[in-house]
Amino acid sequence: MSVNKVPHKEMYDFIDEIEYLPQLIVSEEDQTELFDNELIRICEKYNLTNILSKYNELSE
Repeated sequence: MSVNKVPHKEMYDFIDEIEYLPQLIVSEEDQTELFDNELIRICEKYNLTNILSKYNELSE
């Protein structure tokens, strides 16, 4: 995002949104579906299809 000169506000918003994801990973309950949905939502919102593609590739 910084390479693409995304405004700081957008980067801050992005960081606020992704900070929730690690909590889902370490949860004792299976939060896979929620994690997947949040990741998809964030990647679509910020046009980060490369991250989503890589995640899907590694999840197979």
